[in-house]
Amino acid sequence: MDYLEKIFKDNTEDAISPVIAVMLMLVVTVIIAAVVSSYTGSLAGNEKKSPDIMADVKISNTGNNSSFFEIAFLSVSDPIQTRDLKLFLSWKSHDGKSNSTSITGSDTGANTWYSDHSYKSPLGFGPGLLKWSRAPPFPEEQNFGNYTILAGTRLFASPYTGTDGEGGYGTDFPFQYSTGTGYLSNDIDSMQAVLGSDWWDLRAGDVVQVKILHVPSGRIIFDKEVAVEE
Repeated sequence: MDYLEKIFKDNTEDAISPVIAVMLMLVVTVIIAAVVSSYTGSLAGNEKKSPDIMADVKISNTGNNSSFFEIAFLSVSDPIQTRDLKLFLSWKSHDGKSNSTSITGSDTGANTWYSDHSYKSPLGFGPGLLKWSRAPPFPEEQNFGNYTILAGTRLFASPYTGTDGEGGYGTDFPFQYSTGTGYLSNDIDSMQAVLGSDWWDLRAGDVVQVKILHVPSGRIIFDKEVAVEE
C-alpha cells in the first residue's frame, strides 16, 4: 500500500465514525421521545374528566322553620354521582363567629339525626332520584352519596321545627333552638349538618363560601360566595 492509498483509507475510516455516531444519537433520541410520548399519553388517558355545571345556591335564615339551604343545578354536562363529590362550606358571621364543614359523598353513615330519624344531608330532590319524599322518613335514595345529579336536581337542607313541646329551631324564640320531645340537645338537624352547629348566628348579608369538589378528577367544579338572605 503506497502513501497516497494509506492516506485515502485513513480519511475514509475517520469520516464514517461521525456519521454512525450521529445516526446512533438520532435513534436514541427517537426511542426516548417515543417512551415519553407513551408515558404522557397514558397519564392523559387515565385522567378523569370533570363535569361542567351551572348551579344556583340560596341560604336563608329567617329565625324559624322557613330557613333553608339549597343548591339547584341548572345544567350538568354529564350525570354526577354524589358519591363522587365533596362539599366544603365556610363562613364568618356579622358578630365574628365562624365555622366550616365538609361533607363527603363516599362516606357512609348519617350526619343528621333527631327524634327517630337519621339520614345524610343535604337531601336530594327531583331528577336523578328514583324516589323521594318531602317529609321524613326519607328513603335511602335521598341520602347524599346515593343519588345522581342531573339538570333540575336540588340539594336541600332545613332546620327541624316541631310543635306542642317538640322543640326545634325558632319554636320558642327566633334564631334559637329549644329542646323538647322531638329535638334533644345533642340532636343535629339538616341545617346543622350542612352549615355547622352555630349556623343560626348567620344573618342577612353574611357570606358563605360554597365549594364542590369532583373527587375523581380532583377539581373544584363550583366555587361561589353566597350572601345569606332573610
